[in-house]
Amino acid sequence: MDSDSAEYDTNEDSYLRGVVIEATTHSQFLSALAQHRDDTGLPVVVDFFSNGCGPCRMIAPAYTRIAKEYAGRAVFMKVNVNTNWETSQVAQVSSMPTFQFFLNGQKKAQFSGADQNGILHYTNALVTEAETAGTYPGMEITQSAMEEFYKTHTPGKNATAASITQRYKGKTAKLMRLLIGKYGEGPKPIQKGQKAREPNPGQSGGGAPTAGGSSGGGKLSDATMEELEEELQRRKDMAEPAQVFVEGSTVASKTHQVLIIGGGPAGLSAAIYAARAGLEPVVVAPLIGGQLLQKGVDVENYPGVYGKGATGREIVEVMRMQAAGFKSRLVDDAVVSVDFSSSPFEVTLNNTGPIRTHTLILATGADSKWLNATGEYRYRGNGVSSCATCDGFLFRGQDVVVIGGGDTAMEEALVLARTSNKVVLIHRRDSFRASSIMAKRVLEHDKIQIMWNSQVHEFVGEEVNGQDKLTHVSILTKGESSAKLLAVGAAFVAIGHDPNTKIFADKVSKDEQGYLKRIDSYSSRTSVNGVFAAGDVQDKVYRQAVTSAGTGAMAALDAERWLSENGHMAA
Repeated sequence: MDSDSAEYDTNEDSYLRGVVIEATTHSQFLSALAQHRDDTGLPVVVDFFSNGCGPCRMIAPAYTRIAKEYAGRAVFMKVNVNTNWETSQVAQVSSMPTFQFFLNGQKKAQFSGADQNGILHYTNALVTEAETAGTYPGMEITQSAMEEFYKTHTPGKNATAASITQRYKGKTAKLMRLLIGKYGEGPKPIQKGQKAREPNPGQSGGGAPTAGGSSGGGKLSDATMEELEEELQRRKDMAEPAQVFVEGSTVASKTHQVLIIGGGPAGLSAAIYAARAGLEPVVVAPLIGGQLLQKGVDVENYPGVYGKGATGREIVEVMRMQAAGFKSRLVDDAVVSVDFSSSPFEVTLNNTGPIRTHTLILATGADSKWLNATGEYRYRGNGVSSCATCDGFLFRGQDVVVIGGGDTAMEEALVLARTSNKVVLIHRRDSFRASSIMAKRVLEHDKIQIMWNSQVHEFVGEEVNGQDKLTHVSILTKGESSAKLLAVGAAFVAIGHDPNTKIFADKVSKDEQGYLKRIDSYSSRTSVNGVFAAGDVQDKVYRQAVTSAGTGAMAALDAERWLSENGHMAA
């Protein structure tokens, strides 16, 4: 387990330092909810994930950073659906990643998808609600504090202070809620393990803590040397690691030489080449996104990458660090629009803009296609998926289908065959478009059945416990008069990709499928002077990480040459 996470332990307080806690059993999960309901009063955020899920791996670094940001104010947990399947089933998790938010033991919100803004939104809302009521992380109420409290509020009950303290040991939040509800205030908690200090003259020994209630009170000048050293270490532990990303506002004040839209192998390769040329490129791309980041399985065909680090996410992370090391500026944001009519070009971001640049490298990639069949949208996330590595294990031991005939469909089928009872591969033709080696692996696999010349007519399901759930797929096969209803646990759509070119409208030449056109075969130049294309957004043939990286290098070299020829190179 990495240093930013720890297994749940009732006596462990690493959550105070922003460490993500893993509940490896359902009893640990329930104990954690009870602990923070009764003792700390902190909200609990839970990430349901799988190591083989691309989006789960993408959001993990952001989740860790948010946990550090809210250290001592919220508890961040994670549940591996592969190992702690009982909690996953009880929580009715049907897609990954799924985030659930709890306060006082009650689920307050839930959403699925790698959305760090969603995590921040719900976390902040629950933290505000919790701190308004009072939170008590790492705090306790001593017998002497209860005695002082009863002297002021109910002198006759002073003798019961010992029994009350013992009864609510480890339940500070619960006791404070009861006392505040009855008396309007409660005794002053102290940090666990500390000795209670005598109140200063004229200072009340009671009263509820201020909103947040997490400091334990007192001044730094009153602290012992040991306490100061503990606080210094706590703050060191909370410090975030050096950030690769910068805010969009920090790059909006000047005109740049090169701006790259897209953060996959093409965009990052372009950034590395442009940065080494001293162009200080800006890369605009969401931290979560991109096909390679979603590839949870091993990447076996990228030269020089082998073993533990041979996954999509690991490759992209190393590329990011390399690009940043050469003075690239990486902006975690999405592009809203591009104005190609002005010179320099103006690029407007979702949170910042416009950013001006002399040259643009478009490396926006391509997204998975959907069938648009009846019921497909309704059951997305509830049995219909486009990512077997993300959601396949949730349907282990069940019959599943894969729709498609290319390499993506072959990969999905082979991944699912590891855990599913049976995989039915539905293809509309009588032969695969996939590479011969991938097709051979599928055809020879004893758990994979092929349905040739067939198409999905409809996705069918039912409502289970108030939630839609896929149960069958209706299939039309060429030469048969009626559709066949196939019982399945899940369906995985793998029919190709759509290039991400919509934000460019008709301002850059595209082919009939929407891919960007290059004006010649030996360069990355597009129909707009000073704009270059790289990666899958202009490649409908190969669509490989290594070829994308190569075109990214080409685009950076072409942009550097264009800047020199047009007199825009910095002195």
